Amino acid sequence: MSFNRVIEDIRGFIQHQPDHRVRKQAKGSYQAFVNISGKKEIVLTRDVGRELGHPQNTSLAFLAWTDQPVYTNQITLIGPDLSEHQDTHMAFGKALLLSVKEFDPDNTYERYQELDLLRFKLNICGYMMRAASQQMREWSRISQKALGQGFSLFDLASAWIDLYSQLPYVTGVEVIVLTDENAIQQLDPIAQNVFQYVRAMMKMHEETNLDCSTCEYQEVCSDVQSLSAMRKRIIENRDS
Repeated sequence: MSFNRVIEDIRGFIQHQPDHRVRKQAKGSYQAFVNISGKKEIVLTRDVGRELGHPQNTSLAFLAWTDQPVYTNQITLIGPDLSEHQDTHMAFGKALLLSVKEFDPDNTYERYQELDLLRFKLNICGYMMRAASQQMREWSRISQKALGQGFSLFDLASAWIDLYSQLPYVTGVEVIVLTDENAIQQLDPIAQNVFQYVRAMMKMHEETNLDCSTCEYQEVCSDVQSLSAMRKRIIENRDS
């Protein structure tokens, strides 16, 4: 399975955004913010400069993979950067587009799990992942100190690119960051296609009952060939 259609829809979504709201940059250096101590950063409430995707704010975070090339090392920001926002709390959206190789029904679930958990391994000074749910939401904090030192969303996205590029089956990483609430809401229907696939895949692997007639993801599984192949392989492995 690759999310080629989803990525095409994302490209169209970006093209329809007002030009003054969209900025694109290549991955840059963020070495000044690399945490060399190895100890994860903790950003306390009193030290928060910006809070991204707080439960009271709009939040959307997902990744989509494809066997086709993406715009490797490109970062697209839709909305204000950290220093351009007046409030501490900011709406937050993140879409990671990954070019991958050798995904099949046997390894897609395990690889997705690895990709999904990788975000918790990012170790940047002044950045802390507060929470991430299975509902495609992500909540994180940026410290006042990092903000004062010029830390930007382009720095954060550059770190994500390097983090995911370390995986042997990832051949390219593109990042789209959104802080414009309206844009995040516009992207949400596209992201729901990814969410439905991921939830169907997780249900197959985590539940013992594979009776399609009682499954709420029956429609998406019928439409996506890779999910049908995955279900067949799971049944074969359980019967063997």
